[in-house]
Amino acid sequence: MPTIEIVSLGRENLIKLNRKKYPFQIQQERKLVSHRNLFNNYLANKKGVIFHLGNLGLSRKGFWFASDLVDWDFESESIIVSGEDEEVSEGSPYFRFRLEYLNGVKDLMFKAFNQSPLQTVLFLTDYQFGSCPASNVSLDEIKKLWKIHDSEGLKWNTLYNISSISCSR
Repeated sequence: MPTIEIVSLGRENLIKLNRKKYPFQIQQERKLVSHRNLFNNYLANKKGVIFHLGNLGLSRKGFWFASDLVDWDFESESIIVSGEDEEVSEGSPYFRFRLEYLNGVKDLMFKAFNQSPLQTVLFLTDYQFGSCPASNVSLDEIKKLWKIHDSEGLKWNTLYNISSISCSR
């Protein structure tokens, strides 16, 4: 199951949200611990507020995942097979958000960025059944993340570190 999380780095207090505005559930915590362990070592010495995105109807306790937010039919053109006889594992290492959730995710990321005293937001993707190893990508603008999203797709098991002085949607 996929885990999608946003971190407002350096933020000390929870961010006031109108939760009815978002078409998905949000858990917000001051302790930076991912629901999966993939990036917890990276987060261990950091401070901030983490948002866990989840499907509507999930209990606040128990399993928490964001499978409904993902366009599972998306196929990236960035997938390259190096050998003719090489087997490709099931499932794409890239994804996009379904259109009905995209603006909510963008809005939440924009809020997290603007509320960060460090003007830094982390965007974590984790898919336990995916075949790609963990990676970190640094970007200097949020709009570059959405450009990647719209073209080749975002990559599972990736921590996107977005830091800049100016931010635009």
